This record gives sequence, structure tokens and C-alpha cells, in this order.
Amino acid sequence: MKRISPLVKTLLRRSEKERLQIATQLFQSIEQRIDPEIENAWRVEIRKRMKEMEKGERKWIPWTVVRQQLRRHLRAA
Repeated sequence: MKRISPLVKTLLRRSEKERLQIATQLFQSIEQRIDPEIENAWRVEIRKRMKEMEKGERKWIPWTVVRQQLRRHLRAA
């Protein structure tokens, strides 16, 4: 497992709600630097995936399952 910085260790001890607020603030701090072309490409991709969902070509994955998979992945990293 990769070493985790002391700052990250401190942040991980926060509640889930606090971590989400911190993550949101960090994301918003870089949001204005997002390349418009990348932003547009994401919009196109999201629309494509939503159409696939509506046609039944994709399935929703519950957040609890996604979170479990992410935690498993992060522990293995």
C-alpha cells in the first residue's frame, strides 16, 4: 500500500459529511481551470450514457456498491 501523507490521514479521520464538504471545496477550487473542450466531452458522454440507461443497455449501480468497490480498490493501491 502506498504511504499516506499525514494531512490525508488527518482528513480521513473526519466524518463522511466533513470529507465530502472538503472534497467539494477542493474540486470547486480547480473547477474554473477546467478546459471547456474536456467539459463538453463529458457532457456528450453523460448524454450518451443516459440514453443507454433509458434503452436498458446499462444498469444503475447503487452508491453503496460503488463505495465498497472504491474502498476495496483504494486499499489495494
